Amino acid sequence: MFGLIGPGFHLGTAAVLTHQYSFDSGVNDEVGGANGVLAGNAVLANGALALDGTNSSLLLPNDLFTNYDSISFEIWFVDQPVNNTSALLYYFAGPQGGMSYKLVGQASYFIGATTNSVNLKFPAVGQTNHLVWTQDSSSNKACLYVNGSLASENTNFTWTPSMIGSTTTNRLGSSGTVSTSLNFKGSIMAFRTYQGALTPLEVALTDSLGADQALTDPGALQDVRLVVTSPTGPGAIFRAAVFADFENATNVDVSTQTELMLSSDNTNAVAIAPDQRLQTVGLGTANVTASYEGLSNTVALLVSAPEDVALLHRYSFSEATNDWIVHDSVGQSHGRLIGLFPALIPNYPARNTGFTGKGELDLPGTDWGIPNVQQSCYAGLPDGLISGLSEVSIEAWVTWTLRSSWPWQRIFDFGDGNTITYFFLTTEASTYLPGSNDVARATISTNSISGETPRLNWTNILPLNVTSYVAVTYSPVRGVAKFYLNGQPVAAAAASIFLSAIVDTNDWLGRSAFPVDNFFGGRYDEFRIYSGLLQDSDVTQDYAAGQNGPVLPWPGPQVSTVPAAAVDAITATLSGSARPNGLPTAVFFQYGTTTNYGATTPPLDIGDSSTLTPISIPVTGFAPQTLYHFRCVATNSAAINYGGDFSFTTGLIITNYGLQSGGGFFVQFNALASATYTLQASSDLVTWSNIAATNAVTSGSCQLTDSAATSYTSRYYRLQAP
Repeated sequence: MFGLIGPGFHLGTAAVLTHQYSFDSGVNDEVGGANGVLAGNAVLANGALALDGTNSSLLLPNDLFTNYDSISFEIWFVDQPVNNTSALLYYFAGPQGGMSYKLVGQASYFIGATTNSVNLKFPAVGQTNHLVWTQDSSSNKACLYVNGSLASENTNFTWTPSMIGSTTTNRLGSSGTVSTSLNFKGSIMAFRTYQGALTPLEVALTDSLGADQALTDPGALQDVRLVVTSPTGPGAIFRAAVFADFENATNVDVSTQTELMLSSDNTNAVAIAPDQRLQTVGLGTANVTASYEGLSNTVALLVSAPEDVALLHRYSFSEATNDWIVHDSVGQSHGRLIGLFPALIPNYPARNTGFTGKGELDLPGTDWGIPNVQQSCYAGLPDGLISGLSEVSIEAWVTWTLRSSWPWQRIFDFGDGNTITYFFLTTEASTYLPGSNDVARATISTNSISGETPRLNWTNILPLNVTSYVAVTYSPVRGVAKFYLNGQPVAAAAASIFLSAIVDTNDWLGRSAFPVDNFFGGRYDEFRIYSGLLQDSDVTQDYAAGQNGPVLPWPGPQVSTVPAAAVDAITATLSGSARPNGLPTAVFFQYGTTTNYGATTPPLDIGDSSTLTPISIPVTGFAPQTLYHFRCVATNSAAINYGGDFSFTTGLIITNYGLQSGGGFFVQFNALASATYTLQASSDLVTWSNIAATNAVTSGSCQLTDSAATSYTSRYYRLQAP
């Protein structure tokens, strides 16, 4: 192959190309003369080997690799629905053992009944993929690469092809047995073998060259290019794209090469993680430099509040009933079903599990308190779905059907799998408070249960046996977190934890990271992940459009309501946000004692930008001790859209307070008839004690007194109103 290609730039021990099948016009070996034979229903179509998954394969000659100590297999392929998890891309076996790759993501050597493997966490499926297996006897390392990047490795892999010996069954797409579960359905565009292990750079090079061009000497390194989206939001961690151009190969992705070094001149804006990912820390600009083998490139990266909302991942569960791949129709981040998925649950109401064939994923759920209801089935999604985002919005349509004796079933749980960092939504959380009921909850934490903040609680558990639309929007940049049910906000709080702090290496639908929690029992119709913050109006319109409906952008301005601020007895600041989306837009608030409102603030013009604009309008004239509803409204020539309904209760009016001549402390206030008021005292603002209480018979002036006030050096008071 090739070795030194530039000053100080060595690719390592060369791997030698020994066999190559391109399928452009036949099944001949273009390098080693080990020509193949089409078997069964296998055909050549559009420059690829087409296999039907039932009785088709490419038969290759015996003993192709008998004396190899190190080897590399390289294949470009695309799978078609529906394959078994055991479907084989290649299979080379003989009397003593063999080598194979199963579509589920398992590359194995087997000798007798013993197997040594390297496994992908998630299979390379659902699109055209470039897969490379390397096994190096000198380092005892075996690796799997997907689309040019290292995906999994075993650093104590001591087996070699020479230990396996003679191989008399050599096939692509099958093992040659009658078992259809081992037959691959799809197309193979190219297959190559090498004596020796390809290096990480060689894998990146051949990925850039593609299936139609064999790996050759790329020549001298000529340029390095750092590609990163600017501006980007704070609180995200992601890998920047870095490409190298060589004399004979361009656009080689070197983002994961160990020789790459990144640096930042402003770590208050952009820091460099130990694995060379970029971490946006705060607002500002940083010059980020990528250095690779003597060349470098610097790009200015602006970190600012994000403005765009984009659908990144969409799982519609429209797979066939015998499929196991959870397809992402937008972002190609395909997941898989994990667990037993029996056709029926013994001794429990019978129902199918897995994909229903009707656009649903049906999970049986568990209840550790009921025998035979312990089917641990869930959907696993790829790593890193949220940690690379500055703000996130998640939507799902679900039908919860099995309420377990222990709560905490998860609709989603994204985190480290060790109950330390996570972001989840549960159908039922226990509040552990006397007299209180369990509630549906969304929360985030970087320190397990004690670090959960905020906890977005609805007033009840998720409804059973009806389809519910749920959404969670989260933006530490704007300090906003919301939980929605059926298009309406049901909880809101301040958000502060950056998503980059969530180690989302276990992203699950239907499973909790806490092993004592039950698995979700119910159906998923749709699951979506957006970058950016959906506004109340977006959520309302998504809910109305339904799980199979269109998504953003919706016509007109986007608008949200957020909790009121500075609430006292007669005044409050009504708050929200709106994005004009290019048309002159006015905003105002509706408010009143019911959701019919009845009063409005004067309209406020916010221009025609595409920027999300915060809105705060002080309002006075409220009645004391009264519940008020309000919402933000945005209007332009395209549409009038409404934020969600929020409420607040005004405080009471304290008319006088102070020390009495006899030494006690008194507080006078205007009371409402039949309402109970309690005077509380504290010496540290942490622990409060009830001092006096009264139940007002009629409306009017009322007084409560602490007769022991002068016994304390200092004391704080507060009045608890209904």
